[in-house]
Amino acid sequence: MAIHSVDFKTALKELGYRVGLGNQVFTNRDYHKPKTQERDLKAEDAQLNKRINYARQQYRNTLPLKGTLAEKYLREFRGITGELPSNFRFSPGIKHLDTQKLTPALVAPIHNKDNKMTAIVRIFLNADGSKLSDTYKNQDGELKKATDKANLGVSGNGFVLYKKDHQELYG
Repeated sequence: MAIHSVDFKTALKELGYRVGLGNQVFTNRDYHKPKTQERDLKAEDAQLNKRINYARQQYRNTLPLKGTLAEKYLREFRGITGELPSNFRFSPGIKHLDTQKLTPALVAPIHNKDNKMTAIVRIFLNADGSKLSDTYKNQDGELKKATDKANLGVSGNGFVLYKKDHQELYG
């Protein structure tokens, strides 16, 4: 018996022919599949807006980079020598999801295609300005490495936009 790549309707028709049903016409029937529960779109939109607003609030609570651990991270650990983007900011203590501690972080806004800020990216930092290298115990008591970078808000297909030398750069 040969195996061929055919769609279901063709396979059913061939099976019918082989069992002696001839060239009967098979019609599509609605088998009354269980209806999926309709999502409450207003509630979903409200939840997304809540996340976006929380990210914006966290961004508003940040400080300029000058003289901070975030500037030290960019200059000493990333090797950036030129002008730093003015929309990159510093938080002296933003809650880390893994460790549940207030942790210093470099904060950059994430924009959607309409150039609206919908999220932030947080790069968590150690006291020396390097990327966070902390650990935590998970629910099973296992020691895990805490994340050093996390988004907050609705990032989707968003991007970090900054200006340098009057040109927009995407990163």
